[in-house]
Amino acid sequence: MAFASGLFAEVGGFLPRFLEPHALAWCERVAATVPGVARSHYVECRLEGSPRVDFMSCFARGTLGATFRTRVHELGARSAAWRSNGRLIDEWQRPGGSLEGAPFLWLEYDAPATSGRGVLEASPSLAIESNYYERHRQSRAGLCAAERSLVHETLNAAASGPANAGPAVTRCLDALPPRGSIGYVSVMSARAPITVKLFVILPRADVREFLQRAEWSGDLPNALELLDSFYEPSVRTAYLDLTISDRLEERLGIASSQFQNREGAGGSGARRSRPRLPPSLAAEARELERWPGLQLGWLEGIPCWVLRWLDIKAVLDGNTVEYKAYLGFMRRLPRDRN
Repeated sequence: MAFASGLFAEVGGFLPRFLEPHALAWCERVAATVPGVARSHYVECRLEGSPRVDFMSCFARGTLGATFRTRVHELGARSAAWRSNGRLIDEWQRPGGSLEGAPFLWLEYDAPATSGRGVLEASPSLAIESNYYERHRQSRAGLCAAERSLVHETLNAAASGPANAGPAVTRCLDALPPRGSIGYVSVMSARAPITVKLFVILPRADVREFLQRAEWSGDLPNALELLDSFYEPSVRTAYLDLTISDRLEERLGIASSQFQNREGAGGSGARRSRPRLPPSLAAEARELERWPGLQLGWLEGIPCWVLRWLDIKAVLDGNTVEYKAYLGFMRRLPRDRN
């Protein structure tokens, strides 16, 4: 079975130079275990404070072979997180299963607080929008009934999230505006305490009313101020990362997306929309400019293009704001449209 380590090695020369050697070594360790059929990957790094990184990989439905699924269940004998993940992956892969409508699954590997060599644990996320990777090519209505059901079925399949998260999740779904949607739902099974996360996509103009209706517990004026300082005026779509325990938590992520580039210059894509980082991160912002691009690669004896892109997230937690970079990369064969 091929692994993602070859692709990670291809992009290594473009990674930010502020990443520490032990963080890169940890990413290499994860990539050596991730099946090469993964559709794309992210390296998540914090832009200030903690030097930790996380590694995420995305899989299309039907691509995770029996060898990897067997390995998941072997890990389940040593890890409660992998037991939960195994239940969700099995249901997602099962023909006619309750999660059959989810086109993609992400596995997010959190770097450990120590340098131990124990089990690499991951938290799963399931895509809810059937056309998530097409949303920059076509308009769509809001969350449909099947997608709404898929959110709850994901929580049921994992069977490891907060037992009383359901009402708060339902309030968030009910609070969505007519053109609001859920990009994906995450069950953070590898973290303590386990939480649920919703990646909400909605018109920027509807953020205030949505947070009020969802009974968000944070400081609304602070959130709106951050939204306006982070997004350029041309950005019309907001991406919110919500954390749910038995309630919608105060912690709120506001994310940029490659898809927002279509919203600049009247949707022509001629002008790239960029999130705005504070002056204190000017050096990091300059370093991150090296990352996006397209390069010629050679993987498993096949020439290919390797696409690199950058997303940023501002996380408001109380009165503090933390910024994170998401360094995306994927192999792109000539016949691929995305």
